[in-house]
Amino acid sequence: MSIQGVNDFSATFLHRLFVSQNATGNVAICGLSLYVMLGAINLGLRGSGHDQLSHFLGENFDDVFNVGDLEDFPTAERWSDLSDLVSEFYYIHSSVYHLCDINDRYEKVASYMFDIDILKEDFSDPEIASQKLNEFVFEYVIGPRPNIFDESMIRENELIVIDSLFISMDWKSPFNTSLTRQEPFIDNQGQSIEVAMMTQQKMNLIYDSPNLNCRILFKRLKDKNRYAVIVLPREGHKIEDVLKNLKFDEMQIYFNASQRKYVKLTMPKFKILGPHDLVNTFKSFGLTDMFDPHRSDFGRMTTQSVFIGTFIQVIHFDIRESGVNTEIDDDSDDGQIVGEGEDVDDIEDVEETTQIEQEHEKDEDDHSSSEIDSEKDDDDENENDHLSSESDSEKDEDVEPRQTSENLDEDEERFIPSHPESDDSEDPGDEPSHDPAEFLVNGPFLFFIYSSKEDLVFYSAAVTNPSVA
Repeated sequence: MSIQGVNDFSATFLHRLFVSQNATGNVAICGLSLYVMLGAINLGLRGSGHDQLSHFLGENFDDVFNVGDLEDFPTAERWSDLSDLVSEFYYIHSSVYHLCDINDRYEKVASYMFDIDILKEDFSDPEIASQKLNEFVFEYVIGPRPNIFDESMIRENELIVIDSLFISMDWKSPFNTSLTRQEPFIDNQGQSIEVAMMTQQKMNLIYDSPNLNCRILFKRLKDKNRYAVIVLPREGHKIEDVLKNLKFDEMQIYFNASQRKYVKLTMPKFKILGPHDLVNTFKSFGLTDMFDPHRSDFGRMTTQSVFIGTFIQVIHFDIRESGVNTEIDDDSDDGQIVGEGEDVDDIEDVEETTQIEQEHEKDEDDHSSSEIDSEKDDDDENENDHLSSESDSEKDEDVEPRQTSENLDEDEERFIPSHPESDDSEDPGDEPSHDPAEFLVNGPFLFFIYSSKEDLVFYSAAVTNPSVA
């Protein structure tokens, strides 16, 4: 499947999962990671379950077991590259727990192509086994660790699939914590709730087409070529309507057609802390036999009769003033979240640095503005190309609300469409206006993390109540 196919899978799966929960609550998935996990499962299947999943994925892996050198085999390399994309973007734990004897060849191929752990666990004592699984899921998480597994979920002839992802990325331009206020948010049931709202006036990329029942804002992350995408339904439309219409595989079209605008962005802080049991959602796609103890056949993985009893994906992160962050730690259960008011020293350091950057950039602002027109006329084609590769490495400071010619935040060179990879360059031709456009996120919305280089929606969420993790 192509990257566009993975995007399409992510959109369809998020919609199906959201609808299955009666369009309430917050749901989040990493479609790419789920897709890779399904590949690992299909590698071990035979029979009708294998046929169902092969049709769904468009790949059957029948030829992989006979290949001597996986590094020279296109199918293995393609799936290995997809797996590398996942691990590049997240801290991830992908594992299959079992009590059976695993085929050595399966374990070798699955490890190479999908980078998952095949772990043997003693399920004979369900109480101890469930405790160990709960510890694994939140092994590196600071703070509360909800119990996902209980004794009733542990059976000796089952496979337990766990996909845990922990996300941490900073904004290119952080929000100012002192501007965060409690403001009303209307949830999917029409109820008004008070939530912490962040606000910022910056240059941003906005896609606002009358052909879509939503508006899209691309807010730049510090990681090169990566953006948070905030999708706000138009008045009279719900998230379900947007998910029916919005195409993830056309995200690059939306991105390239977006316009620079000076925007007042107001959006809630929110967290996604819980797991999603995906078995019923997979069954809704016709993938039933691998979950059926009587029809499942994992003959390529083991000689024993097993089936998938649990398939969960755990997304753990929170959106706050500093970025898209997960607090993780190898040794401690104690931790504090910057921006929540606990770590005052760190907050003061950030704000002091921001003030220094603002003073430095303001000194250059008048000079840079006067050179804009001549720069755009005189720069040759090579200089335009060179700007794309140098803009991030030379200038990382952002200014609120004005920018120098060398450094505009949240945006990209918009005279590109012929070369999307140049999107990390920064156009000196935009100046903030005194009348910013309003992008007020005070109702249910979609939130994505998108790479303009890979043209891939890595992560997608539907948020209906920011106050509920």
